[in-house]
Amino acid sequence: MSDVSQFIEQAELREKLKAGEKLMLVDARSAEEFAAGHIDGAINIPKDQLAARRGELAPDMPIVTVCSFGGARSCGASEELQGFGLEAIPLRGGINGWKEDD
Repeated sequence: MSDVSQFIEQAELREKLKAGEKLMLVDARSAEEFAAGHIDGAINIPKDQLAARRGELAPDMPIVTVCSFGGARSCGASEELQGFGLEAIPLRGGINGWKEDD
């Protein structure tokens, strides 16, 4: 299993999005959590559905994984995606940090 020891910081992700950098935002929370609020442009693929929905992932761009607080789900999702050979990194602070930083 890959070691997720790095995160992307909120400010860095905002800069990348503002600059129009090509990246994919994968929100690993449940559909209900996603519906309650998410980062614009994110797609919702709950962590337990990543393998089944692997075909929806862009193999040619970095993936930022998001959960509530930037913990177990986003780190686990990044590890799983790395295991598929994809470039993935979790967002530090998750959606809660994103809302606070808004």
